[in-house]
Amino acid sequence: MIPTFVYVVLILCAFALGRASTRWTWARPADMSLSTTALANQSALAGSTETRVPMNGERLFMLVFLSGWIVAWTVGVAAAFGAFVAGTGDLFGTLFLGGWLMAAVAAWVFVANTVFRLATGKRVRGRGGRQI
Repeated sequence: MIPTFVYVVLILCAFALGRASTRWTWARPADMSLSTTALANQSALAGSTETRVPMNGERLFMLVFLSGWIVAWTVGVAAAFGAFVAGTGDLFGTLFLGGWLMAAVAAWVFVANTVFRLATGKRVRGRGGRQI
């Protein structure tokens, strides 16, 4: 069994990494000319009015964190669905579990969409509602 302080240290490290990641950037300077990769990206999006957002530390942290979250959430939803189908609890417990499953699937879809948008370079809302 892992001691509690290990979890506390991991949480503090993740928090510090998330706070620090807002300052990291791999974006090209504004005065640099477009590279062939950027031109290819723009030509691939020719029919779209949306431009790709360069990966920065905050986007990378969100992508990694939400990817791990969605895997764990999938396991939890599968376990809850198995308990719901088995129906071994009382009526109130079964109704609660059904409502929880609806909300959990809605959250799963939202996070899957966010992971997709992060991975493909589309804009998402960051901390405080700002676009990243």
